[in-house]
Amino acid sequence: CPLALKAFAQYAAKQNIKITTPDADALLYAVEVIESHLAALCSYTGNEADSPASVRTTLQYFRSDGDYQNMSSAGTREIDRKFWEDIVQIGTPEMLDASGTYIPADPQYYFRDIDEMLQYMDKATEGLSDKAADDKRSEILQNSPGNYGAAYRYYKASGEKLPLHDDNETV
Repeated sequence: CPLALKAFAQYAAKQNIKITTPDADALLYAVEVIESHLAALCSYTGNEADSPASVRTTLQYFRSDGDYQNMSSAGTREIDRKFWEDIVQIGTPEMLDASGTYIPADPQYYFRDIDEMLQYMDKATEGLSDKAADDKRSEILQNSPGNYGAAYRYYKASGEKLPLHDDNETV
């Protein structure tokens, strides 16, 4: 509890004991900033031009990994760090991790169709050895819905491109 830690640090200081505790004000500020941006995004209608500036600023950090792949060499984890630096602007994501074992989530890959998935894989494996490219494709498929792997293997075996989603499903 940030308030208890702050009181503990104040008591320790009176006893001439220096302890390091997380800055409660910084923690609360970070949570409030994230909360306000997420609340604004919840009202996003899909029309970027009519959205408030705060939503347009935040949207760049909620794109597909394929979009990030086209922007720079940065992957999803680097974009997560950039979100923290640009939007929250105080501390790091680790400061909100009570257990002290912060590990960024592995990205989850979603594609509209086989062609988009193949294009993404081609860009992700560009310049890699055959073994490294196979490992990267496997990593992408492992972090995708299960039917993607089946559709990919079927395409490789037959050349036929199956849909990745039901007709009523959106990505």
